[in-house]
Amino acid sequence: MSDELLDLHLKHLYDEDYSQRTIDSRRSVLRQLNRWLPFGLAYAATEQVEAWFGDLRRRRVSRWTTAVYGYHVQAFFQWVCAAGFLDGDPTATI
Repeated sequence: MSDELLDLHLKHLYDEDYSQRTIDSRRSVLRQLNRWLPFGLAYAATEQVEAWFGDLRRRRVSRWTTAVYGYHVQAFFQWVCAAGFLDGDPTATI
């Protein structure tokens, strides 16, 4: 299901005329998170997403990059919730 949600989200970005650079960046970030999560994006818990961000900091990913990743992750979860695919946004309190 995570791959389907990601594909639908990327199609939405394309349909809304987001730049190809933004779409490519969003795809890259969300694929990284999807691989890192034990059950993928569709089953992400707040604690797991927080742990992923902690892992980025431990790997010394810059603050700017971490902020951009956060933007992409939050925008994805806001969209899937607004579109009715998920009942709760695991990033709402992050």
